[in-house]
Amino acid sequence: MSKNNKKQINNVKKILAPIIRRVGRHSKSQHEELTFIEGTTPYIIDKYCPTPFEIADYYGLKIKYIKITDTDIISYLKREVSTIFISDKYENNKYISKKIVAHELGHFFMDKDPLSALNNDELNKYLPEEIEKEYNANIFAILLMPQIMEGMENSNWQKYSPKILNQRVYKKIIDII
Repeated sequence: MSKNNKKQINNVKKILAPIIRRVGRHSKSQHEELTFIEGTTPYIIDKYCPTPFEIADYYGLKIKYIKITDTDIISYLKREVSTIFISDKYENNKYISKKIVAHELGHFFMDKDPLSALNNDELNKYLPEEIEKEYNANIFAILLMPQIMEGMENSNWQKYSPKILNQRVYKKIIDII
């Protein structure tokens, strides 16, 4: 793992751990201290880890399923209305929706853009600042839901370059790998 990858992963962990503690305490389940263990699955070890839906609800984010005509976009976060919009084609698939919400939560907590989208467009593939934002959102999603990387030929995702990880996570979130 490169030093930069390790630094970014650790930064995401520092942001995610208190969120899980806070939301976990608020939930009806008993909560124990949150611990990250390097190189193991799951990456978050906890008696209770809140779901992405519970985290969104705790922070006042609404989730709406809508018709999205751009085939590259499957979801987006619109900060001004505190809403995660998800393509209606995933409305009946709560597992994919949960992975999408985990990614959009990454944008909510990791960057302050008014609009962030989970997509596979040219900007997210080639603009360095967009690659980094997607990378951070993907790390957030993976740490919250390690099963996103299940079944990959190389489960050591920390070693992937940001560009490669972004491409693989996009496919894994919508289950096309």
